[in-house]
Amino acid sequence: MELGRLLSVWVALLVLLALTIGASFLPIGDWRQAINLAIAAAKAALILWVFMAFRTETPLVRLVMLCAAVLLFVLAILLAADYFLRPEGFL
Repeated sequence: MELGRLLSVWVALLVLLALTIGASFLPIGDWRQAINLAIAAAKAALILWVFMAFRTETPLVRLVMLCAAVLLFVLAILLAADYFLRPEGFL
């Protein structure tokens, strides 16, 4: 792997870390968690793409990882729906 690519990814990860830290101090209420989750997803995608060599994998491996990501997203949506649709005082 090229040194220039590794350094640019490292700098990008540090910038995303600084954004995460900066977003944690913003007075934006519940949007803070959504912003931090989006930044975490960007960091994970960057690590997946560069360090785990996702761009050089076979199409089958890409399909399996895409299915896993979609299923995780569906589970998160179902969890959020369960949480927000519960009656008041249920738990």
